[in-house]
Amino acid sequence: MAIVFFTLLTFGSFRSLRNRAYELFLLSHIVMVALYLACCWLHWAKFSYWVYVSPASAVAKGTWH
Repeated sequence: MAIVFFTLLTFGSFRSLRNRAYELFLLSHIVMVALYLACCWLHWAKFSYWVYVSPASAVAKGTWH
């Protein structure tokens, strides 16, 4: 399931979509990343620590607005 959300993220990143509907692009990426991380966490329970580290590092770097 995680790969499905990652694929949707990839196709949703096309410049034409971003330029026409940036708010939709941003919202869909936030939702898809959350679902992707949840699926990865459920799939790889013994490696679940990185699911917490990835968003924490993004917030620490100030990449989330």
